[in-house]
Amino acid sequence: MPKIPYDAVNFPSTVPLWRPSAPGNVGPQSGFANVTLAELVAHAATVGDPSLLTGTPARRAIDMRWRSAVVEAALEEANGYWTPSRAYSHQLDSSEKTFVSYLLGMAQASVMAEHILGTVALVHVDAVLQYFGHLYKEKRPDLIGFLPTSPLGLRASARVLIEAKGTAGPKSQSAIDDALSQLKPPPGTLPSQNLQQLASLIGPRGLRVVSHAYFDSAYPGSVLPVWSSHLEDPPSDNDVISGWEDDEFDGLILLAKLLPVVESMNTMQEAVFDWRDAVDTEMRAAAVSPGLIFGLPASLYAALQEINFSLRAYGEVDRLRGREDDLRAFARIVNDLRPDPARLLRRDAQEHGDWEIGKLRSGFCVARSIGDIRNR
Repeated sequence: MPKIPYDAVNFPSTVPLWRPSAPGNVGPQSGFANVTLAELVAHAATVGDPSLLTGTPARRAIDMRWRSAVVEAALEEANGYWTPSRAYSHQLDSSEKTFVSYLLGMAQASVMAEHILGTVALVHVDAVLQYFGHLYKEKRPDLIGFLPTSPLGLRASARVLIEAKGTAGPKSQSAIDDALSQLKPPPGTLPSQNLQQLASLIGPRGLRVVSHAYFDSAYPGSVLPVWSSHLEDPPSDNDVISGWEDDEFDGLILLAKLLPVVESMNTMQEAVFDWRDAVDTEMRAAAVSPGLIFGLPASLYAALQEINFSLRAYGEVDRLRGREDDLRAFARIVNDLRPDPARLLRRDAQEHGDWEIGKLRSGFCVARSIGDIRNR
């Protein structure tokens, strides 16, 4: 399975990144995330969709497909790593490459947040800010999400803001510095209005993470540039108490993450697909194309459908803002139905017959035809 190497700096000891070198160590850490193409597709198709709370339409099946297709076309597997494809390296002009690098940066941020930080779901920051009625035209991070307490209690629950950057070349300190400025104000300056609001959402244990996707042309043992990740958590001096309880906040993020997926799946043809041996629960499946199938746990899908009908009955987003108690109740329902990845999703089952399976902690799953993967 292809690996994404990463290095991580400045993270507190409460976030062991799954591989703590020593108790309480906050120094640089490094490792790998093993990521299949099907999982990359799942992240690329869904990351950053702000539709629920901004009033914009959900991504159509074709929108989700082209986003995942761009990521597929830009990367190739070589010697156990993801490397740039010839098309990405040599057939794009600078403007095209900048856009593809942005999509790669967003997809990798979602992947690494789940694999290394343990997040369950991420959504576009604008979705949350616009719901609260204060989306200012200022710099702001890309994504907001949460990570639960780890099963062994090695990591406390936390909320996370992520600024994602993607570059076509090597690690860029200027890109990292720009990302840091969107997460934390420069010394001696007050945080922007957007950052003040976000601080009140993520609370005192919140992480502020730079995720920088780049191609390491000097990676040991590889003659090709290796798609790599730099993660950094700048110390914060803007910690405040959040007015949202964990179950409400977590459910709100899941609602914003998965409701657009349900709306998109409703426009697709329902698929008959046997998920057994890969997923330990009944699934609702929909075909994006003959070689690509999306799935959600059936109970979660049904609950989201009912919530979708209720939200549509409220009408425009402006009217929904006056229904915060209802939204909190919906959020708790979704959080209660959140699948336990360790119990429901067999993360070690990466292939199922002629299909490669990608499974996210939110419950969203992708089945990708292995024939399509080999012939892409």
